[in-house]
Amino acid sequence: MTRVVFVELGRPLLAIAGALGLIMATLILLITNQMYALLPIAMIGGGIWYMVRRDRRAAREAEAALPSPYSPPQNPPPNHLPRR
Repeated sequence: MTRVVFVELGRPLLAIAGALGLIMATLILLITNQMYALLPIAMIGGGIWYMVRRDRRAAREAEAALPSPYSPPQNPPPNHLPRR
């Protein structure tokens, strides 16, 4: 049970904690000094940009693995019509 929590769920839990930390830092810095709040906002924007880029790359690779509907079939089905 502990292995599942720390090994398998470690990265998602770390990402959630990091996102909450960035949001808290942004809010605290917006209250104290608005200029410093640009740093966590830029980090959040960079993280979103990275995730979109990674997802787009994965979608392109998955789409490239699919066969094209315009290419001829690799193994045509056998003709089951009766002979005359």
